[in-house]
Amino acid sequence: MPSLDQVQREFASAIFHASRPVPAGVGSNHGGAANKRFAVYRNNVVMSLTDVVAAFFPVVARLLGGDFFRATARAFILERPPASPVLTRYGAELPEFLSEFRPVTDLPYLPDVARLEWMQQRAYHAANARPLTRADLSHVEPDEVPRLCFLFHPSAQIQRSRFPVFSIWRTNTFDEDVKFIPAEAAGEAVLVSRVGLEVKALLLDPGFYTFFEALMAGVPLGEAAMEASREASAFDFQKALAALLDLGAVYGHGAS
Repeated sequence: MPSLDQVQREFASAIFHASRPVPAGVGSNHGGAANKRFAVYRNNVVMSLTDVVAAFFPVVARLLGGDFFRATARAFILERPPASPVLTRYGAELPEFLSEFRPVTDLPYLPDVARLEWMQQRAYHAANARPLTRADLSHVEPDEVPRLCFLFHPSAQIQRSRFPVFSIWRTNTFDEDVKFIPAEAAGEAVLVSRVGLEVKALLLDPGFYTFFEALMAGVPLGEAAMEASREASAFDFQKALAALLDLGAVYGHGAS
């Protein structure tokens, strides 16, 4: 007689492997009834997880279209089922899966769009922290400003893509008539952060990604600004700092 733990493990494993028989201990198989009942349960689980993936990746779903998306989501679910009962964590592996999924190789930007959507999902569920404001920085002595090091809000993340990932995401999110964004257009970088309960995404100007990346690594403000200026002569320090504060991307600071 198998143990309850063994039955549960076999049950969970069989859900995502249609070739496996009904797990021992689930029930009798008179006339194949158990197989039919288990197939219904298996299908319901996959359909429910497809709804979860669609909710977290609405732009990916829109880009692929209904039937193609459901088939792609099913392949993802069967290959990489949830490892945690907390479904808000499910989907982190979709960008990597899409980068290896041969049926979507003609959409090379799709994995980066998925990464941007997953960043937003992570930002929404990130821990709370009171963001810094302009008033907080007004107390810093001018000669100390270049030595400031920021602590980033748990929701703050950055992405740089060789594709126009922000433009593709934006038109498919907000525009009733979706604009055509050529994949060959210039790549884009994005900052994602949560302000209150609202997740925001900002298209980054030249040098901003390098600036934010350096700050996230603990580089002092002045040095980070110089790195950004070396990369992009048009780098606007005041605008970049304002973006960090307006999007609530930093919550603390210290001096190096």
